[in-house]
Amino acid sequence: MFLHDLFVRAAYRGQGVGEALMNRLTEICSAAGISFMHWLVRHANEPAIRFYEKMGARSIDTVRLMRLTL
Repeated sequence: MFLHDLFVRAAYRGQGVGEALMNRLTEICSAAGISFMHWLVRHANEPAIRFYEKMGARSIDTVRLMRLTL
């Protein structure tokens, strides 16, 4: 599964909302037979990276995001 956006408003961060969302997503994926999730996070977004690592996610750095602005 490719997770496009997961956003928790600042006022609700640190209250377990993001963890609950990620846990529910993993339940949905498991029930559907999906064995992994991918998503993008900016290198500079250290709080998000720490959160995802706490959830057990690891950076795979096997692709490079490309953009063509028209």
